[in-house]
Amino acid sequence: MALKGNIDSRVTGLRFLEEAGLKTPPSTLAHQVWFPVEPNSYGDFGGSVVTVARNPISESRQNLKGVTTDLDASGGIVQDITQENLVRLMQGFMFADAREKADTAGFSRERTFNADGTEDAAPTTIAITGVTAVAYQAASGLDAFVAGDLVLSTDFVPATNNGFKVVDTGGIATNLPIVGGGMTIETPAAAARIRVVGHQYPTGDLSVDVDAALFPVINSASNAFLNQALIPGEWIFNGGDSAATQFDTAIMQGYARIRAVAADGSSITLDKTQQSWGTVDDPGTGKTIQLFFGLVIKNESNADLQITRSYQLERRLGKPDDTLTGDQAEYLVGSIANEMTFNIPTADKATVDLGFIALDNETHNENDDGGTTPIKSQRAGVTAPAIIQADAFNTSSDVARIRIGSVSASDSFPAAFFGFAQELTLSINNNASPNKAIGTLGGFSVTIGNFVVSGTTTAYFQSVSAIQSVRSNDDITLDIHLVKANAGISFDIPLLTLGDARPNVELDQPVTLPLGVAAASGAKINSALDHTLLVMFFPYLPSLAG
Repeated sequence: MALKGNIDSRVTGLRFLEEAGLKTPPSTLAHQVWFPVEPNSYGDFGGSVVTVARNPISESRQNLKGVTTDLDASGGIVQDITQENLVRLMQGFMFADAREKADTAGFSRERTFNADGTEDAAPTTIAITGVTAVAYQAASGLDAFVAGDLVLSTDFVPATNNGFKVVDTGGIATNLPIVGGGMTIETPAAAARIRVVGHQYPTGDLSVDVDAALFPVINSASNAFLNQALIPGEWIFNGGDSAATQFDTAIMQGYARIRAVAADGSSITLDKTQQSWGTVDDPGTGKTIQLFFGLVIKNESNADLQITRSYQLERRLGKPDDTLTGDQAEYLVGSIANEMTFNIPTADKATVDLGFIALDNETHNENDDGGTTPIKSQRAGVTAPAIIQADAFNTSSDVARIRIGSVSASDSFPAAFFGFAQELTLSINNNASPNKAIGTLGGFSVTIGNFVVSGTTTAYFQSVSAIQSVRSNDDITLDIHLVKANAGISFDIPLLTLGDARPNVELDQPVTLPLGVAAASGAKINSALDHTLLVMFFPYLPSLAG
């Protein structure tokens, strides 16, 4: 066997596995799922060995060979932002479980671990066993969906069985009828999936109450919001693509944040609307209004809801010999999602930097034992799903809204802090650090610090009032909405402080205003907004949103 002169980066690849406990993979191979990552580039990735030289006092004036004293392991990755490639890891960086609506293959149906690290259950799904011309079928579980649910069906073979649909009647565990039918008879593959993306309310059920001194309220005559798992801080998109599914008042269409949900489900109060809703109520007469929801991930203030996940990252490093027999890989073991930075520049792709700290690193070469032990993601019994193909978000036509404005106690559409921005970065830092001990190379555990969100932006200067607002330490809020191909991602910071604000004046250039962003818990402005950052993944949005 002759070693290659070099190995090209094109033959490498990256996957991650969620551990059952620090440095401990699930013991059952069927529970090991190695998910793919799409790195554009790497930062420091691997283990850095720390050595200390021997330097005795000697007439030879020479150091002696040193000794290995420590190992620092970490991994940095840069990737494009797509609709699908952030959702799972976002839970790790936010130290929280995703809050999701009904989904036949959602995160809430995945394996879980007991307090002692043992596996509680294998991944479970609601298996779609058949499709008729008018309904989806399963052995059980379809009663998680209710009449009027807006659902997105994916990974069925006939195109007619995929796409955006409305549930006709719900509550039947084995049968899920669809309004208008139009499906093709099929016995689908295991990957087939149905998930709630919103709700269509009965004719005339929703109405809008607008008061100039208060936030707008959407009322439900049937108390329909009671069992829809909506929470304060969550965003909705108001209005479908047909006039029958929209309020007549056009300014009420678009994004809005839920500020409060009535305990009896009779209403939701909204703030941070996409535009001012005016002062005229809309009764919703004759309308079957559609509201669109998403999967919510936020940093949780309740310690019982804070979840520490650890991962193993596998970077495949190609085949080392000219006979192309076996693969090799390096691993970051006991990895904690520590730092994440969202980059939204002008006229470019939206990207994200992912930073992990790890307790150890390992290497593996399949050739060492004659090829009988594959790298971890390729071993018999484990699952290594393919990358979900999706386009990257661009920062020109895929940013539906970016808004920094003052926090208001009653106005759902206060004046924006600026009109246009050149760039924006937002960073998450969990301030995690490995714990070292005598007798341990690397770390044996991790200490987690405060969840800190910060960032920078450069805005086009408009008025000195912005500078004065920074000087006055006004309460500010920020939200960003990315939309592409009828899906989207939204970011919301309920409360932040702005810094810097020194106008940048250059010859033949527009005056700009660099701003620093320091986020804080929104509990100061509303006890229900007790988080620093909330991220939403909308699996489906109407064309109106784009």
